Amino acid sequence: MSIATWRLGLRSVRIAGSVLALGCVATTGCSQVDPCEGQSEACLTVQVESPGGELDLIRTIYSIDGAAKQQRGFAVSTGEPKGFPIVFALTVGSGGSVSADVIGELAAAPTLRGTFSESLSAGEHKRIVVTLDRNVSKLPFVGPEPRYGAGLVAVPLQSPTSLVMFGGVVSGEQTLGDTWEYSLSQNTWQRITSPMSPGPRQPNMVADPLSDRVLVVQGMGAGGVVQLDTWQYQAAMPGDARTWQPITTVTAPTPPRAFAGLTIVPSATMTPTTLLFGGITGSGGSPLSDLWRMQSPGMTNLALVNTTGAPQVKSPKLLSTQTDVYLVGSDEMTKSTVQVYRLDAVAMPPKWTVVSQEGGAPSYRSAFSATIDSQGQQIVLFGGIDGAGNLLSDTFRYSIQGTTWATVSTTQVPPARIDASLTFAQGVFMMFGGRDSSLKQKIDNWKLTSDGWKRWL
Repeated sequence: MSIATWRLGLRSVRIAGSVLALGCVATTGCSQVDPCEGQSEACLTVQVESPGGELDLIRTIYSIDGAAKQQRGFAVSTGEPKGFPIVFALTVGSGGSVSADVIGELAAAPTLRGTFSESLSAGEHKRIVVTLDRNVSKLPFVGPEPRYGAGLVAVPLQSPTSLVMFGGVVSGEQTLGDTWEYSLSQNTWQRITSPMSPGPRQPNMVADPLSDRVLVVQGMGAGGVVQLDTWQYQAAMPGDARTWQPITTVTAPTPPRAFAGLTIVPSATMTPTTLLFGGITGSGGSPLSDLWRMQSPGMTNLALVNTTGAPQVKSPKLLSTQTDVYLVGSDEMTKSTVQVYRLDAVAMPPKWTVVSQEGGAPSYRSAFSATIDSQGQQIVLFGGIDGAGNLLSDTFRYSIQGTTWATVSTTQVPPARIDASLTFAQGVFMMFGGRDSSLKQKIDNWKLTSDGWKRWL
């Protein structure tokens, strides 16, 4: 059976061989399947049983000799649910004591869970049977706690090696100010400790296109209080770890705002320009349509730019290529379909012009996720909430060159959500978290590749 596998964890352990959905009961015949066969390392064959039901994905969260928890998962490549038993193998290098949670999912929702502990010596092979039950309360997790409204960017932007995540809101509506980095080569999350750090918030956040730097300008803090400060996250010297530093010279925009569009566009003089658009000045505030500009890395301050044609957009997405700036969103005054505006910076004064065609455009919505592949000249948009309060799960691609929208249809589709974090790195659109119609944080994360949406673990 063809199986697609994903990794999220350290390189010392991996899911090995084929994952087998046997379609039979736990019998002697089933137990003869051995995906560890041929492995020279210590290897554990795990046979997953259940009182009934089907799964389309299993996540295994484990630690070796009490070390940090790691996570691996697998899903049937066709996206079709499979019955039990299911057999997979964990190679354990030179051996050790393995403790694990096995979580079964169907349609991105945890439905079954089991646990096991086993010790292996060097070169030893063992087989265990794990029976799942329906107790899926207080599930363990690896990496950032499920959240919505987090900043998520790829760095360095032109040749990304890492994703940087900051802040967001977790269960209990607690606003965090933690920083995480995800290695795109190792598929691992690491929490970062910095001597200084922005306070907890849902940040306005962007990656610099010309340097390994992340910029945070204001954002929504705990209790609906808009934060006033500006920070950058970068290495002080080449080879050093990235740390947060406040930029005290930047005090604009005024009044401060949250849920604004933020981008940095390069220029021919190699002095990139930071642009911030709109946002709100407090909980329940009306969306603004002003534009602020700052030459970076000079970081003198953001200055107000007089423009024409600006729409009022909830949570606008401000995106840029090497030469142009685009604003994505629905106009709140007209409840329009989602439109793409281009900033004509040559005009006096600069003006916003709709460049997207109406045909095939996403319906009116807010709180959607969107990001740009500047090299591929396309924008991807997912989900959001419509005017009637319905959460959406549709995906669209916008061609910058063709000025057209196209619906993305794939076998697997992420469940509907709002306020998810979406970024682009190494040819893949990667989405983290968000929240559902009950305002509960989503624990399933997804990636959009040329083969469609797949789970990103």
